[in-house]
Amino acid sequence: MKIDILSDIHIDSWHDPHTLLSHARFNEIFDPVLPQTKGDVLIISGDLGHYNTQNLDILKRLKQAYQAIIYVWGNHDFYCVSNQQKKRYKSGFEKANELREMINKEDGLYHLDGEIVEIGGIRFGGLMGWYGSAYLSDDREANQALWHQLTNDSKIKGFEDVYFDDMHKADLQKLEQMYQKVDVMITHTCPFLALDGEPFYHFDGEKYFKDGSMKVWVYGHTHKSVSDTSYNVNLVTNALGRKSEKLKIKPFQVEA
Repeated sequence: MKIDILSDIHIDSWHDPHTLLSHARFNEIFDPVLPQTKGDVLIISGDLGHYNTQNLDILKRLKQAYQAIIYVWGNHDFYCVSNQQKKRYKSGFEKANELREMINKEDGLYHLDGEIVEIGGIRFGGLMGWYGSAYLSDDREANQALWHQLTNDSKIKGFEDVYFDDMHKADLQKLEQMYQKVDVMITHTCPFLALDGEPFYHFDGEKYFKDGSMKVWVYGHTHKSVSDTSYNVNLVTNALGRKSEKLKIKPFQVEA
């Protein structure tokens, strides 16, 4: 099976979410970053955009070229970025869950949060995969204070009393149930500790790709385009990124 890879599209940085994206503009954005000969499945590993209606429109348009599209939450799926969103949603959790429900109502679109879906004999497992404290101290309160100091994630509506490490541990429980049952794993957060040692972008997932059944692990969040191999697992990310970043990205397709 051929699988196309994208992440961190941030579509509302490319087009006003309150106006219809024209067919020509859609092609202008996506033609350079998707293979001319499309794969069977497109994986988008989080951060499609901040507006659920715009996000669903993009996914439905992309689906016209694929057998299926698989999506996992990114941290920005929880952001309430406008006054209207802040009034409408009780929390970022509510906003993210609305997107999940919208996606899973559509044929051939899948949002995964601890589930496994089989397509063409290939088993895909996915979840957000919140970052942990692997680069930080053993002091839970100090780590939480640093999270509030360094990240916008800590300012998400409803996250006031949330500990990021609790979200990480909850996601690890989901990962434990999947990692020996899938051919392709998908997380938003990078599952290995990169050399730069930057906190809040990674978690220590070596155990899972060392002893897991997957041959491919797709991730996002780092806004890079990279393919590495570790323990015979292809660890791959391919971020479009915000328009202002002007990332160098090209079509990326893997076999599973």
